[in-house]
Amino acid sequence: MCAIFVALCLASFPILAEDTAGPHVCVGELEGAGGQISGTVARDTLIKYLNKQKKPPLTSVPLESSLPNEALAEAKQKACEYVVTTNLVEVHTESGYSPGMGMSGVNVPHFFVTTSYKLNKVSDGAEVLSGSFKAQDTGSPQNAVGFTLNKIAARVDGAIKGAK
Repeated sequence: MCAIFVALCLASFPILAEDTAGPHVCVGELEGAGGQISGTVARDTLIKYLNKQKKPPLTSVPLESSLPNEALAEAKQKACEYVVTTNLVEVHTESGYSPGMGMSGVNVPHFFVTTSYKLNKVSDGAEVLSGSFKAQDTGSPQNAVGFTLNKIAARVDGAIKGAK
């Protein structure tokens, strides 16, 4: 009798897990990446930030596509409810000086990026949210893109949870 009860309880865990899992969100690679910025690393970074959002967590699914129409088609195949696409709109470097030893400063590059994003419903392709963020970093343009992706993750999470 006890074994049957335990078996029934264990069998219900997948059902409970589905109830606590958030909507499936497919994430495309960063469009316009190249050179010093990896579209795949950017996608994986956005997935990491989406997975860190508050309860219930979103279920993030990586896509190989970066172009919006291709990402939407791939998201349909993967049974996602939403798809997020990002585009590197601007990346440039400016020289700046940081205080150094003595009278002269140290030349430090400043990397500036602008990343745009779109959140679409997969069922009908309707746009739910779009916008862009700017960031700068002295480490690398990839780091600067990471700052924009963190902001995008928060906006996407808020829009999806607000739509429920």
